[in-house]
Amino acid sequence: ERMGDTARSDGAFGAWCGGEAQARDLSTIFVPGNSYYPSLRALRKKVGPRTKIIAQISNPIARPDRSRLRNLIFGRLSRFRLSAADHVIAMSPNLAADAREVLGADFPVDVIASPILDRARNTHHTVTASDGGRNPKQLCLVARLEPQKNVAFAISALAALPDRDITLHIAGDGSLRTALQAQAETLGVR
Repeated sequence: ERMGDTARSDGAFGAWCGGEAQARDLSTIFVPGNSYYPSLRALRKKVGPRTKIIAQISNPIARPDRSRLRNLIFGRLSRFRLSAADHVIAMSPNLAADAREVLGADFPVDVIASPILDRARNTHHTVTASDGGRNPKQLCLVARLEPQKNVAFAISALAALPDRDITLHIAGDGSLRTALQAQAETLGVR
């Protein structure tokens, strides 16, 4: 679903996503990338501690195009924002190492390796969260609907599952919105 066509603050976006999660009684929310970190605190405030938030590190937190001071400030701000998540995952061991260097060695970061980023490893990773008695057959994906987010993969993955009684809620907008809606309809993904 779309939040609307007008520009909103990160806090308003987080609160809106939280409201959508509450309306659907979701047990877990997956936040797929660094650009959504500013909305994490408002999202946590809206959903409370019952709903688990899993935040993904999809890009290095420290970047070479920023000054040392700017990277330091951004790193501390990222640590503050990410502390609202129940689990923080990185898409590769290198991203996890980068994150620990920036966020601090004590900051918990797990690796769920993306097969695209980590083809050399042939392992399976699982993150579990208690469903708190709620419907575990509802997933929420928060992402920009752009090629690098590969939301089409999530739709295809759900379509390939033997248990098709799963609802995927996608919160976001972007250039692929129409194509992703068509893909979901064609594959019978709700």
